Amino acid sequence: IDVLRIGGEAPEPFSVIPASGPLTLRAGASQSLDVLYAPTLHGSHSARLIIQSGASNAPEVLVPIAGNTG
Repeated sequence: IDVLRIGGEAPEPFSVIPASGPLTLRAGASQSLDVLYAPTLHGSHSARLIIQSGASNAPEVLVPIAGNTG
């Protein structure tokens, strides 16, 4: 994993921990991470966790994330 970041139209309330790569995973291995939701405005928020790597079969994976204060 080369890059972990939050993107999309409204990424501000979200952050990812660990905040950066690179992370090296062996085949079949896993890695935990946390997505923090800390909104400053009430309502619904959505963004994407973007995972970029050198993998030829999936160089970028987009994971939808959402939060709601209400």
